[in-house]
Amino acid sequence: MFPFSSNSAFYQMIFYLPIYFQSIHGQSAITSGVNTLPFLAFFAVGALSSGGIVMKTRYLQPYQLASALVMTAGMALIYTFDINTPKARYIGAEILFGIGLGFGNQIPLTAVQGLSKPEDITSSTGIIFSKLSNVFNDLHGGLLTLELACQSGSAAYFILIAQSIFANRMLHELRAIAPNLIPGQVLAVGASDIHKVFTGEELNLVLRSYMAGIKDVFAFALAGSAAAVLLSFIVPFKRLPNHDKKKIDGEGGEENSKNTGSI
Repeated sequence: MFPFSSNSAFYQMIFYLPIYFQSIHGQSAITSGVNTLPFLAFFAVGALSSGGIVMKTRYLQPYQLASALVMTAGMALIYTFDINTPKARYIGAEILFGIGLGFGNQIPLTAVQGLSKPEDITSSTGIIFSKLSNVFNDLHGGLLTLELACQSGSAAYFILIAQSIFANRMLHELRAIAPNLIPGQVLAVGASDIHKVFTGEELNLVLRSYMAGIKDVFAFALAGSAAAVLLSFIVPFKRLPNHDKKKIDGEGGEENSKNTGSI
């Protein structure tokens, strides 16, 4: 369930941060993509860092909780974005959110690999990426199926939900503050062309409407991040089994048996 909550924030940021930059700040598609890079870059940094730390300590729950807390803090800062937010502020919030999200994003996959039997690691990892299920019948199998469903299905659902939230809130705000504007025309213009089509007071009203819709999407992403904090407590506070040590011990036992038999 943790991926389900974290992905709700991840996919909404992937789609609506560029929309925020293009509509509110009047940036081009390329520039908005460049300004989204801090989030993506530190997402990768967080994922790489957690992989090494988790495999070194073999604990999951403390790092999953830390990830959710940092991610929620970053998302809270993103929620405060408005029409006049300076570049330094939104870049800093992206970094905090990205590294928090990335740090915990791969921990469920690590859990799947760590809790599987050595001979099942390859197949259980393949199941996650090939969208197959109903392979394991024990408890870990149930967790794998749940993890699979959260990872593969959350993208489409949350993008559709975010789109609905944005459009409804934006149109509601537009009708309230700019009844003379045609809502369908504003929607048809698109985020990247707002500053080309509207000017003066009309532009200010459209930007306020867009910002209201975007903030509601950010609020939904913040709720998903906060839910991830609660769900992280479900992860058991125990160390992953050390399969390498078991393998070495097993090989040593076989060798000793052979030596004893030869004597």
